[in-house]
Amino acid sequence: MASSVSNPLLAITTTLTTTLTTVAAVSAGALPVLLDATAKSCLVVAVAAVAAVLQLRASAAVRHLIWGVALFACLLLPILSLAVPKWQVLPDWLGAILAEPAVAVAPVEVEPPKPRVATPPLDPRAVQPLQFPGANDIAAQLPPAQPVEIMSTIEPVVEIPAEEPAPARWPGVLLIVWAGGTVLLLCRILLSRLILQRVLRSAKQVHDGQVAAEVAAITKTLSLTRPIAVYTSSQRITPMTWGILRPRLLLPVEALNWDSRRRQTVLLHELAHIKNYDTVTHVLSQVVCAVYWINPLVWIAKWRMGIERERACDDLVLRTGTKASDYAQDLLSLLSQRQLPSGAVGMLRRCELEARLRAILSDRVNRAATSTRVVIAALLIGVLSTATLAMLQATDGKGKSGESEVAVGEGDGAEGTKTPDEPGTKKFVAEKVTVL
Repeated sequence: MASSVSNPLLAITTTLTTTLTTVAAVSAGALPVLLDATAKSCLVVAVAAVAAVLQLRASAAVRHLIWGVALFACLLLPILSLAVPKWQVLPDWLGAILAEPAVAVAPVEVEPPKPRVATPPLDPRAVQPLQFPGANDIAAQLPPAQPVEIMSTIEPVVEIPAEEPAPARWPGVLLIVWAGGTVLLLCRILLSRLILQRVLRSAKQVHDGQVAAEVAAITKTLSLTRPIAVYTSSQRITPMTWGILRPRLLLPVEALNWDSRRRQTVLLHELAHIKNYDTVTHVLSQVVCAVYWINPLVWIAKWRMGIERERACDDLVLRTGTKASDYAQDLLSLLSQRQLPSGAVGMLRRCELEARLRAILSDRVNRAATSTRVVIAALLIGVLSTATLAMLQATDGKGKSGESEVAVGEGDGAEGTKTPDEPGTKKFVAEKVTVL
């Protein structure tokens, strides 16, 4: 029984260990890119925040463009880091975090032992005659002395390579946690879309009538060319739009009974989201937060972009001649409506209503729109700046990033790191010593 229980536990432990080791090996290439992109995304968001503060007197559309370009740059960072050539000028902070210091053992300089030289054999002829009868005859018969070759006792130095340490597992654990958070947030986006599809199945599409005529008139006014499908739902929901290629506009069924002015105001606001491609930037911000969920600055950027998005649409409604007080009253009347998940761009978020009302009722707010040229120029500047930032890589100042060595030696002669091929390292080999 004990063996049957221990075998599954052993198999699970072995599987987990193998998985962590494999992920650690994969993280050696993926995790540095993510950490580098996260650090650079902090810089991108900080620059965007400074730019937004400097543009406080500008319109909300300009500030929304700034935050949108910043989030788009954050999404491009890891892609461009792998595509563009590297320019190593930044401090080696990644190497200090990820790389285990390689310990190089410096060879110890040892004085070679003095060779033992044998005493030359004596020539028998040079020896004094022996003091016994017949000694001289024996000495004359001995062969002459020959040189003898002996080997010195110096042994060759055998270098034993140091064992490479096993890769650390904490980068693999961090990569698993990071990927798990990203997958959960992406599943949340998918779930919100599924909820919207379920609501849409119970909704009724509007093909004709007063609402369809008003949508067609406003679409022509805003120069919208994409076809827009309008639906009404029996649920008490706030008006909202979603969809990139095929935009959809969902209204509560009560909108059919609203007065024409109020309904046109709501339609103007929602169709402004479609005109400004807010459904695209909304999905973009969600994906960026899923990738950089560990970075709180990215969440702040998404929050600020949402605020400026709604204010930009409010400005468009007011530019058409809508009275500010009437528009504020229309927003307050929607407080009782239910909000759906974050998959759609809704007209009203309660946490931001007070600031929006103050901006709507203010006469000193800049309500200008951004031109297409300004948007294209901002995107080009953002892409070029992001590519330049992605080229910057960490280096240790020696032209090689992410490496550090620690020299370990014995005695006073070990200084720095020396390899057997460098000057100052002595090798001793066997030598022949000829002794006469």
